[in-house]
Amino acid sequence: MPTKFGFHTTGEEAAAVLASQIKDKNVLITGVSPKGLGAEVARVLAKFGAGLVVLAGRNREKIEQTERDIKSETPDANLRILILDLNSFASVRTAADEALGYPESLHVLINNAGIMGVEYRKTDDGHEAHLGVNHLGHFLFTSRIFPKLRQSGGRIVNVASNGHRHGSIRFDDPGFSDGEKFDPFTAYGQSKTANMLFTRELARRGVTSFSLHPGGR
Repeated sequence: MPTKFGFHTTGEEAAAVLASQIKDKNVLITGVSPKGLGAEVARVLAKFGAGLVVLAGRNREKIEQTERDIKSETPDANLRILILDLNSFASVRTAADEALGYPESLHVLINNAGIMGVEYRKTDDGHEAHLGVNHLGHFLFTSRIFPKLRQSGGRIVNVASNGHRHGSIRFDDPGFSDGEKFDPFTAYGQSKTANMLFTRELARRGVTSFSLHPGGR
């Protein structure tokens, strides 16, 4: 893999670096359905010695499957389930309060959960679903647990996408005129642009934060 010095490391070297950096760190990941990106990140971090991996999502059955999958490879993995439905601000607040009550520090938050290209619908709180789930839910969750992250000098990763190119922030009409002017990929692009702007603002406020495109070219 490339390094900041322009050289390349072997897989073994990269694994050693990851193990040294993640050992005993506590990580919360949203969106951990089996075989998805979040589940794979959780699997790898648990394998390389994370202190605690919090598996956050809305479907307990799917989270428990991911938990079993990780335990089958790393039996001593320290995992915890957190029910978090980004479609509902009430659920987000409840989940955030639960996370704030953890006795452990929280070192890394990975905002991974999201939807893409779905038909027009609104969240429980009346927001267009892409913007509501992909950005506003994560924004609220991150804001509420921010003191815990800041206390530990934590890092925040917002999974964005090259799909941001499909849409900037529609400040005058973020809800697509209640669906009358809706395009699913413009809506997705708007939400991913919002993820990136949120990341920049977090960095401006002195928090180590990253946004990223999860794959492809």
